[in-house]
Amino acid sequence: MARRPTHRDKLVAQAGSAHGRKAADKPRTAAKRPRAAGKSERQKHGSTRIALQVLPASPVIEGRALSQKGQTENAVTHSREAKPVIKYPETAFQPWPARMLAGLRKTAAGMAENQSAARALQFLSILVLAGSTVFWALLSAQIHRMNADQYIDAYLFESWETFQGAVFPGTHSFLLKWPLFALMALFGNTDSVFLVATVSVAFVTVLGFAWLLYLLNRQPLVHAWLCLALATVLLLVPIEPYGGALLPTNFGMTTTRNIEYLLLLVSVVCLLRAKQWRSPWLVAGMTSGVLLIATDKLFLPLLLGGVGFSVIVHFLQRRTVPLKSIRILAGAAMTVILGSLLLTLLNAVDITNISRDTASSPFQVTESLTGAANAVIYAVLGLLTNFGANPVHDVIVTGELPSAFIQRLLRLETFVYLAHLAVLAAGIWAAFRSVRSGDQTVAARFAVVLVGALLTALAIFVATDHYYPVDARYLTIGLFAVFVCLAVCLRRPRASGAYV
Repeated sequence: MARRPTHRDKLVAQAGSAHGRKAADKPRTAAKRPRAAGKSERQKHGSTRIALQVLPASPVIEGRALSQKGQTENAVTHSREAKPVIKYPETAFQPWPARMLAGLRKTAAGMAENQSAARALQFLSILVLAGSTVFWALLSAQIHRMNADQYIDAYLFESWETFQGAVFPGTHSFLLKWPLFALMALFGNTDSVFLVATVSVAFVTVLGFAWLLYLLNRQPLVHAWLCLALATVLLLVPIEPYGGALLPTNFGMTTTRNIEYLLLLVSVVCLLRAKQWRSPWLVAGMTSGVLLIATDKLFLPLLLGGVGFSVIVHFLQRRTVPLKSIRILAGAAMTVILGSLLLTLLNAVDITNISRDTASSPFQVTESLTGAANAVIYAVLGLLTNFGANPVHDVIVTGELPSAFIQRLLRLETFVYLAHLAVLAAGIWAAFRSVRSGDQTVAARFAVVLVGALLTALAIFVATDHYYPVDARYLTIGLFAVFVCLAVCLRRPRASGAYV
């Protein structure tokens, strides 16, 4: 009587060789065939397993586990025709910014097991960010405390008659900050009032942006790293382009753009979260956008350029324009129209006076090649200035840039500039990945919109004729775009939808 097939017999039968099919019918007590001279049965018919070969450390060999007699062995299986499939690691040939991001992801994954330490580091980083913001905001308030450009708007709210007879520029009406100016006038417009107001607007802007980064990426270690990087970057952003300049470079003045950027980010997020025409998110996005456009016309091209860029990217990747992109673009266009109508309405009801010059830019187009070349040079330097990585931020003569740069490379702060330059390089790579990813989540589309806004700001900076050495503040949107792209690229997807 034939015996019951064993596990080994099944494995041999699955190998598909002629020898295996014959061996399955033989009784278990059959004598072993003596080894004959010449080729063995294994050499004739081929082995079902081969030993692991010594291969380079970088390739990853696909294999499977075979079990026999209760013991598991790892083996590389293949036939005479099929060769092992070699796959290289994902980061083997990637640029160093991508490898740095991958290393940060790996470190964050390792720290995920120790949540208490990660939370403590996150809390400490927020304290460092808040303390450094108060420090440089106080210095900025001291430097600009006698700046007439900061005082004039607050003094226009000293009385109703003064406010009604005032004339606010249509391009920069500061409508969003009118309640702040009225409150400052109520307390007497003293030096202490200006100092508190300056620190307050800077503090709200920076901490509000840190909260938005937390909504984009809730990993404690990643958020802590982003807050520490933001703190050091803002600390080295110069207070003013050069000694005695009229307008600041950082957020440290009440009559410069600071809280407006936060309103722009909120408006874009609300527009992206809208899933239908009657969505409250669409209403909230349009309302905040109308207030923003009425406050400062500079954000008009940034909003339209960013949303338009995201629609173009989606069309190039999917060859179609979905309804949600049309909805966002229509909402942004309506926001621009209603913002301009709001200023007209303020003139019509005789509350105050808004000048009729409603253009988004008071500058003319660059017509000379020399001017365009200077614009490109100072656009790059302006982007470095907003990241605290420009050692020659106060050099306003183009011919003096090389010598000044060489002299200042020997200073101790050069290492800090290099660290900030690495953050900027990683952010640029993260922006590139965000655009190419094709991800349709709200966070990924938000990053693409901000990349489009940055490209729009750079185009306007280069195409218009203005005093380039002192106008790095027009590229501040780059700071927000880079950190948002870093937060989006470093986050881990979650099915619960806890992220933005």
